[in-house]
Amino acid sequence: MLAEIEIIEIFKSTAEEIEVEYEYSTDTFYDVQVEQKTNQWTLNLKLESLSKPLVKKSKRALFQSHIEKPKAFMCLWDGQIAGYLQVGHDIWNNRLRIWDLTVAKKFQRKSIGSKLMERALFEAKNCSARAVILETQ
Repeated sequence: MLAEIEIIEIFKSTAEEIEVEYEYSTDTFYDVQVEQKTNQWTLNLKLESLSKPLVKKSKRALFQSHIEKPKAFMCLWDGQIAGYLQVGHDIWNNRLRIWDLTVAKKFQRKSIGSKLMERALFEAKNCSARAVILETQ
């Protein structure tokens, strides 16, 4: 039986009590190696392993004041909260910025992230943004 996936918009007036938990882990990092020559600099990134995985966790409220024209969405998997998406329309350069995209650990690898990205692209088209920006950690 296939799960029902639903993406619903969250409005600022009802989101005050929502705190989104973020977590990621890695067992590698990039070591930056800088080399200076006569008229140039060379930067190389070398992938290195950590001795033990690094885990970062944080909580943050939706609709923070620095986000221009924010919109937030919740993804439900059979009625359970599976993930969140928050975007903002940067008016000055007409880009849609993906501020937050998170999927709960037990729902990862179930296409939730893809569904949230599809919603972000829909929002970009809806506001005629010229580009979509996503930064990662």
